[in-house]
Amino acid sequence: MAWLELLKPWTLFLFISQLTDSCSDDSWRLINNDCFKIMDSPRLFGNASVLCLETGGVLLSYKNRQVLSDLDITSPTWLENSQEMDNITYGLHPSLKHKNLTNGQRCPSFSPNSTLITFDCDALSTVVCQLKHSNTERGKGIHLKLLVAIVISGVIFTIFLALIVYSAKRRLDDVDGREPNTVVYGKYKHLHQTEVEKCKTFTDNAIVLKDMPTPVNGEQSNGVPVEESVRIKHGKALQVLIKLKLQTKKYIANETTIADLFSKTAAKYPNKDCILFEKQKWTYRDVEIYVNRVANYFQEEGYQKGDVVALLMENRPEYVCFWLGLSKIGAVAALINYNLRNQPLAHSVKAAESKGIVFAGDMSLALEEIMPSLSRDLKLYCIGSMASSGISPIYMDPILQKSPDFPPRKVRVKFTDKLFYVFTSGTTGLPKAAIISHSRFNYMTVAVNQFMNLTEEDVLYDCLPLYHTAGGVVGVGQMIIAGTTLVIKKKFSASRFWDDCIEYKCTAGQYIGEICRYLLAQPVKPAETQHKVRVMFGNGLKPQIWAEFQKRFGVAQMGEFYGATEGNCNTINPDNRVGAVGFTTMIAPALYPITLIKIDERTGEHIRDRNGVCIRAKPGEPGELVGKIVKGDALREFDGYVNKQATDKKVCSDVFRKGDQAFLTGDILMMDEFGYFYFRDRTGDTFRWKGENVSTNEVEAVISNIIKLNDAVVYGVEIPGLEGRAGMATIVDETNSLDLDHLHSALQKSLPAYAKPLFIRIKKSVDTTGTFKLKKVDLRKEGFDPSIVKDPLYCLISGKYQPITEQVYNDICSGKIRL
Repeated sequence: MAWLELLKPWTLFLFISQLTDSCSDDSWRLINNDCFKIMDSPRLFGNASVLCLETGGVLLSYKNRQVLSDLDITSPTWLENSQEMDNITYGLHPSLKHKNLTNGQRCPSFSPNSTLITFDCDALSTVVCQLKHSNTERGKGIHLKLLVAIVISGVIFTIFLALIVYSAKRRLDDVDGREPNTVVYGKYKHLHQTEVEKCKTFTDNAIVLKDMPTPVNGEQSNGVPVEESVRIKHGKALQVLIKLKLQTKKYIANETTIADLFSKTAAKYPNKDCILFEKQKWTYRDVEIYVNRVANYFQEEGYQKGDVVALLMENRPEYVCFWLGLSKIGAVAALINYNLRNQPLAHSVKAAESKGIVFAGDMSLALEEIMPSLSRDLKLYCIGSMASSGISPIYMDPILQKSPDFPPRKVRVKFTDKLFYVFTSGTTGLPKAAIISHSRFNYMTVAVNQFMNLTEEDVLYDCLPLYHTAGGVVGVGQMIIAGTTLVIKKKFSASRFWDDCIEYKCTAGQYIGEICRYLLAQPVKPAETQHKVRVMFGNGLKPQIWAEFQKRFGVAQMGEFYGATEGNCNTINPDNRVGAVGFTTMIAPALYPITLIKIDERTGEHIRDRNGVCIRAKPGEPGELVGKIVKGDALREFDGYVNKQATDKKVCSDVFRKGDQAFLTGDILMMDEFGYFYFRDRTGDTFRWKGENVSTNEVEAVISNIIKLNDAVVYGVEIPGLEGRAGMATIVDETNSLDLDHLHSALQKSLPAYAKPLFIRIKKSVDTTGTFKLKKVDLRKEGFDPSIVKDPLYCLISGKYQPITEQVYNDICSGKIRL
């Protein structure tokens, strides 16, 4: 397929340009792809110089260097021991003509890249005449050939663009377009629906006009027909993707880092508000000073490139400053989930191979509990006031006040190097440290920035945990890359959300699915429509509440995105497509190779063709989202986890074609024919609740340790009207000895709130597969409905596991009992 490269305009231009790079007449000699002329004194010609003197014999220079006029080139001693200086081998020796060397022959006494040219210097006047004449002609020839190259390249580029536009137009059939009252509308031939009311599910900002003379499947008040809006998105996606690729290539070449990008933004807006937190205002200059102080301190403490420092604290400005400062000296921050306790917390610190840990004083109790299981060499650094006295850390506040605020000693850090670790439960086991590189941080941030049109004039409300990708990368990244003012909160508050947006004059906000539901559950109040928030972006927004949320709160644009923390197939829905979690271009899918592959729902195995290659799901069919891994491409690399075995489990071979590799997201999605993705479910042993991934293996292990029983199986069940799946545990209790109060108390100490099972089912036995794996499919389908399940059922209500009766079940489903 090499011929396809010639269709690229830039490739063709280079190819044609090279055709002009030849010697125009006999007075030019083509040697090593450079043209040389004979002349009477040192002078630069293109990439070479030629020296000719009366004594006869000449040697050329090369590599864009000019013969130095102050050298004694007539010295026989120096010439006999010829040297190469500044990549130039040069000199003159009267006896060269006696060594039986001919024109163009290599000269053994000089550099392998030099070539001896001999000629009769008595004909110098003729040569000079030829030089003057041929120089003019060659100039004309080059200009003409260059012009031809530009014209041909332009024609090819135009044809290339025309093919793209034509391809896009063929995909979208504009059957009937009209423009009554400045509203452009048209019908799809692909919607297969006749009721006008249903158009709301296919267009953003749709207005249904029932009195139209012709049935209309959708229209938009912004003057753009449905078909046209899809066409525009394809172009926008390509534009953003090409920009990211070019930008990434530039940053790799220049070894740019995220800290460099922040310093550039800080220099541009030194006095602008950077972070707003409670009553604090940090300008960009303030943050840059704190970041430099952190960097200088840890550098003087001996931390080097690749050393890991864990961060354990709730949201606060210093959190961002610490990982930015560490990145300046090449150290890697491990962003620890502050909800973790006991074994999961200790595991996270150890899994990251942390050399030190910076924690907020209010986290000291949690840290004290796990100290016996941590290395004695682990250094402790505390900011703020301690909540316990069982450990003796280094107090950072007074130290950083005295630390130098100038940039630290420069450490070579590449754009593809590690920036920090984000912990994710993945599909099995305890939290895993996922690698976030500088390049990955940048492309996740820039993509959202471009599609959501965020600028330095925006104020972003970020109430999500900063240890998460959504809040800590996509949110914080807008502050770093675009100069957007960032508002952070310790924790999300549904009652304060819109009041905060008004107080801080926010124009943009972030969410997870639960946040939107919590806001809708709040009583109506004036503040919810008095804000200036024009766009919100995040993940997990349910289609059932999407339109209601926008209508009630007046948010013009919702930017739903999908992205696995460690993966290479992030995607975003840029245009309010209700229910869609992302979008991919259908015009040039090879530029961003992500797709859905079929999976056997019973076994979880990928379905392959007779050649062993995965079968892609067709539009409308569910499949697991995968992203092709391309080595050497920063946008397509899979950085994976710190643990290599965990990384290998997320890679699948022979996906797009034989011999390739792809990242497995573990999520089942569906794609329509226009390139929109819709989330369906998670594969494996993980479910999502309250915006967090819950590993069933981890919860099962904790329960087994508490109740001292052989079998316990954990899975997620749906609750009508709620986002995600709530945890449910089926426990085998043959002797009726299970103490639910003790179980609840122990789970509170061992698991974060989102991971605790809300439902308990007690059985005498649990079916297993042939490989002794506990069967979950049937248990998940049966759920917690007492009319289906005859085993004892319990629900966590008001801090206690209480029996589920028919009335309790109905109250849960109706929302009367709030979980």
